[in-house]
Amino acid sequence: MKEREQVLKHLSHDYYQAVRDPVWKNIFLSEPLLKLIDLQPFQKLNGIKQLGPTYLVYPGATHTRLSHSLGVFQIARRMIMHLLNKGGYTKLYPRWSQSLSLCRSTARSGALSLRSFT
Repeated sequence: MKEREQVLKHLSHDYYQAVRDPVWKNIFLSEPLLKLIDLQPFQKLNGIKQLGPTYLVYPGATHTRLSHSLGVFQIARRMIMHLLNKGGYTKLYPRWSQSLSLCRSTARSGALSLRSFT
């Protein structure tokens, strides 16, 4: 089986644990990503509002950095699958690309550092 088909199979079949999301309804995660999200540094994002005090003016603007990160993951996964289905991106490393999309917002917020995992 070619690498492209392996990655597509991984993205299609290994992500079966549903996490509810107000925008995407369900975001499906793999077991390793669920373990990553359960870590305390990642859970700190649940207490940080993505839009800061904007919710005081717009009551619906209440999503957190955690829900934003999960949404970024959902979009990244869909984009990778689309590119692979169309023949683009011949060499992808699924765990790296998916995990990095989740960690990107976390690292920028300062809630996550390499020392958090040691």
